[in-house]
Amino acid sequence: MQITADVAGLPVVKPGTEQTSGLGAAILAATGLGWYADLPSAVKGMTRSGESFAPQTDTGRLYDEIYRRVYLHMYSRLHPLYQAVQQITGYPAFRKG
Repeated sequence: MQITADVAGLPVVKPGTEQTSGLGAAILAATGLGWYADLPSAVKGMTRSGESFAPQTDTGRLYDEIYRRVYLHMYSRLHPLYQAVQQITGYPAFRKG
C-alpha cells in the first residue's frame, strides 16, 4: 500500500476488510433487499477504512526515475525474447478477430 501511495503521489486508505469481494456482494444484496435506499448509503453503512498511507515524495521520485530510466526501455528489449517463447511454446496463442 505504501508503494502505491508513493508511486501515485496520493494518500491510499486500506479497506477495513480483506474480503472485499464478499463485502461488495453483500452491499449489492442489502441494497437489492431494500435494507438501504441506494448503493452509496449501503457503502457508507457497511464499510470502514483501515490503515492510511501518505505518499513519501522522495521515494516517489526514486520510483519515477527507475520507471523512466529502466522500465520504459525493457519491453522493446524483451520483445524478441517474448516472441521466441511464444514460438517455442505456442503460448499465448494469438486470437484473431
